[in-house]
Amino acid sequence: LLAAFAWQGAQTAQAAALGKVMPMGDSITLGVPVSGGYRDPLYTLLTNRADTFTFVGSQTGYATAALTAAGQANHEGHSGYVITNGTSRTGLDENLASWIGGSVNPDRILLMIGSNDINLGYNMTNAPARLSDLITHIYGFRPGVKLYVASIIPMVGQGYLHWGFLLA
Repeated sequence: LLAAFAWQGAQTAQAAALGKVMPMGDSITLGVPVSGGYRDPLYTLLTNRADTFTFVGSQTGYATAALTAAGQANHEGHSGYVITNGTSRTGLDENLASWIGGSVNPDRILLMIGSNDINLGYNMTNAPARLSDLITHIYGFRPGVKLYVASIIPMVGQGYLHWGFLLA
């Protein structure tokens, strides 16, 4: 199911100290339908580049054996979540204080959200504004964080074609 990963820079890029990296989003981040989601291939890419980092978050479910063995199972992937509360779904925005407003202090956040909003047709007219508000709130809690926002992945029915981040 993982067809491609967008990546900036050559494979020979100089190793970087990335600090605390928080994968945040819905079930794609959690690791549904693919165990580990994009986190496993991202872990492989970063370690192959000799980058140093720690995945952080309150969740550890759906990690691959490789992520668990490396102590890199943490994330904030939550199945069924939407951008903001609605349609009987929980929103990421309403949970930011407990995830990034406390002691975790991520240096980088990988945000992938909106697929459930689209699948449900939830308040699509205001989806860009809701996402903008979520981003504003993230920076409100973590003004110096480096935020990477993924585009909505192409979908065919309920099958996901690919996903990716541009992390520099």
